[in-house]
Amino acid sequence: MSMIELFMRQPMAQAIGWALLQFVWQGAVLGMLTALVLAFLRRSASDIRYVVSTIGLALMLTMPIVTAWQSLEGSRPRRAAATAETNGATAAAMPSAISTRGPATPPAILE
Repeated sequence: MSMIELFMRQPMAQAIGWALLQFVWQGAVLGMLTALVLAFLRRSASDIRYVVSTIGLALMLTMPIVTAWQSLEGSRPRRAAATAETNGATAAAMPSAISTRGPATPPAILE
């Protein structure tokens, strides 16, 4: 197996790939929204249009990063689930504290 095949099987590479693929439509939508806002601000001051354009570009920069991060975090197993899977035999052998207790009784009221 070549190095590129090994790299492509890594969760980080897959998260980056999916984030870039999703950025195609995310960037198009964000670009259209920015163009629409700039069309409404056609006669306003140039510094306002500059701020709107800067916000649009900053969002375009952060969207793939956030998407990759969410994809990577979603692919990782949760710590409790991973612990239960690795200690499956131990967890199955130990009785649960909740199941061994009887029904809850209210404390006695002192009169």
